[in-house]
Formats: sequence, C-alpha cells, structure tokens
Amino acid sequence: MIIHWNLSIRGLQKILIMNKRESGYVQINMETTRLSQGINYLLRNGQSFYAHGQIVHGYTHNGQVLGAGIGPGTNLQSMQMKWFRGLNSWGVDIERYTFNNDFYGIRSNYKRDSRIDIVMGLNASKKSNGILLCLNLQGVKTTKSRQNSDSTFLKDADNEKFNIFSRVAFSYQF
Repeated sequence: MIIHWNLSIRGLQKILIMNKRESGYVQINMETTRLSQGINYLLRNGQSFYAHGQIVHGYTHNGQVLGAGIGPGTNLQSMQMKWFRGLNSWGVDIERYTFNNDFYGIRSNYKRDSRIDIVMGLNASKKSNGILLCLNLQGVKTTKSRQNSDSTFLKDADNEKFNIFSRVAFSYQF
C-alpha cells in the first residue's frame, strides 16, 4: 500500500521600525500549519501522519507522543501583531484551529464532524523598577458541526461554547 501525505508549515515574520527617536517596533507574524489530509483522501487515503497501522498508540518515545503540539490531523492559522520597545509591549493575536480532520473524516457515521476554535487575544508587558508585569487575555469560541451524507450542516446552539482565559505573571530582575 502506498501512503500519500501532504503536510506543510508556512510562516512569515516582519519587524517594522516605527520611529527611530522613540525606538519602537511593530512585529507581524503569520503562520499556517496543515497536518490533515487534503480532499484527495477520498481517492488515495494517506491515513493520519502521526498514526501507525499496527501500533495503535502512534509514534511515541518513552511514553510521550511525538509530533506537533496541535495534534494529528489538525490545521492552524494564526496572526499576531505586536508593538514593543525594550521589554514594554502590547499586541493582539487571532488563531483558528480545526481539530482532528483525519479522524472525523474516517471514523464518523456522518460525512464530517469538526471542532473549530477561534481564539482572539490581547497581551501586554510593562517593566518598571526592575519588575516585569505580563498580562494575557484570550477569548475562545468553540464550534462543533456535523455534515450529513446529503452535504447539509447540522449546528446546535449547545455545541457553541465561549471561554475566557487570562494569565498574569510577575518577574523581578536584579
């Protein structure tokens, strides 16, 4: 059996100088990661990249699963824009995760089950008197949907969740 995979990670980062006297910068990051099979899995199934036909636990080393942190068959698109000067910064980021496309496409009674997370976040850091304060606030909207065999999507209000995550960190630099 010939196995076909088409994985990709593409990224772009650019740092722009805002004002030479102020020495402020803007950093723009964009990244896309594709670990799921394309639509051609209907003709040439490549299985999941991190799964093995005979070893049900996938690829591991000393009990730890090897591979990308986003998980097998998952796609990720992210964009971040951040202003910074020294250790002081603030920024926004947007991410879109599509989880386990390979698993849902093969194992479900429906044509496609999917879970999509949209993450929007704000982050800031400020240094004052040797103390570095870092703040991070993220909102995550999770949507689950199913596609029937007649290509109609089923959405349920109970399958949409919104969560807020926050993190505060202090560091003392001496």
